[in-house]
Amino acid sequence: MHDSLGHALVSVNVKLEAAQRLYQVDAGRGDTELEATRTLVRDTMATLRHSIADLRAPLPDQDDLPAALRRLADEVSARGAVAVAVADAPGGPPPAPPVAAALVLIAREALVNVERHAGATTAIVRVSRDASGWALEVADDGAGVHPGDLRRPGHFGVLGMRERAAAQNGILQIAAGPAGGTRVVARIPDPGIIEP
Repeated sequence: MHDSLGHALVSVNVKLEAAQRLYQVDAGRGDTELEATRTLVRDTMATLRHSIADLRAPLPDQDDLPAALRRLADEVSARGAVAVAVADAPGGPPPAPPVAAALVLIAREALVNVERHAGATTAIVRVSRDASGWALEVADDGAGVHPGDLRRPGHFGVLGMRERAAAQNGILQIAAGPAGGTRVVARIPDPGIIEP
């Protein structure tokens, strides 16, 4: 949402400046540019409403974490830039619904970042469980990430992933992968496990 809305607002500003300049030389072309700007604003508002509805809507497959992750991988792969695979999930009881929802939403944002910023051709999503809880990893073969990249302002997707993990008493780590690319790892404790 932050990328598409930011781009649209920049475009609206440029188009309004162009319309203002056109009015000085050709009012008809200025009117045409203003109408195109109105159309852009209407389309952007529709996109924003759709994005907000997605944030509030229940997640499909939220009771089946592996199915939800496979659905995300299929959606990204279908867009064609990155082939996404999902490693087999562990057996046993599923995570609590709030944990599953957080893991799916973190995976979704991480995959959006892979598509838009990594220059990757492949990515893999893994979920695992150990004695302390759940771990989600999204790893890609792209250009990698540098510590300074994560400190630049405007990384709302990264901030959102961190907040989702923290809301479940978890942590999010983002680092270069051992063989290149980027690894995003979210670790969230299982609320059913009592720490000693």
